[in-house]
Amino acid sequence: MQQIKKSDLSLTNQYIDQVVLARRTKIVLDTTVESLTLLSILQAKNPSSCQFCIQLSNSSFIGSTPERLFYKEGAKVVAGTRARGVTEIEDYELGIELLSSIKDHVEFDIVVESIKQRLTGICKSMKIESYKDLIKQANVQHLYGCLAGELCDGISEFEILSELHPTPAVCGQPQNLAKSFLSKIEKFDRGMYSGPIGWMSGERAEFLVAIRSALVADLPNLSIHKADKIE
Repeated sequence: MQQIKKSDLSLTNQYIDQVVLARRTKIVLDTTVESLTLLSILQAKNPSSCQFCIQLSNSSFIGSTPERLFYKEGAKVVAGTRARGVTEIEDYELGIELLSSIKDHVEFDIVVESIKQRLTGICKSMKIESYKDLIKQANVQHLYGCLAGELCDGISEFEILSELHPTPAVCGQPQNLAKSFLSKIEKFDRGMYSGPIGWMSGERAEFLVAIRSALVADLPNLSIHKADKIE
């Protein structure tokens, strides 16, 4: 909380629309659980998300992310969450609250506008396929948008990654100011959290943003990361 207040005060002297701080929480489990078992639980709870697991020498990086960075020439953005309701009526009301939330719409528009500008530099043409739709997962709801474009000749997957990552949703906007600000405020290395993770095969590629993630090291120890927005 002290870290967030420090950020909030500093923003008054910076032309930063939004900055996204990461928070790390360490958890010790009562028993040893395999990483793939945890991954199976995540998959069962959120089948609409993309689950991932990177096995390292003495640890695993696992997660269940709803956020696609891009698939081939397309890009998907998600901004704003609300807890799912316990009953169907509560769920409906919380969805309406998200759709009518000025704060969440502002956050969403910041991300969409940023990605539009970045795609313009690498695409011949671009269109918004969906805008501010509502998607639901096990515990949260999201605003969802999809931007698609025809890539300029010779653009590689690495160039797309370089243009799109990091998005304002995990860093802030403007990007350079937000990155510089975070380097001074955050007191730990994010590691792979919020980084791009994906695959490439011939003409196809898909990359996700590694949020909703945890580093499983020397079980039963877990390090879980989350984000906090300051505007």
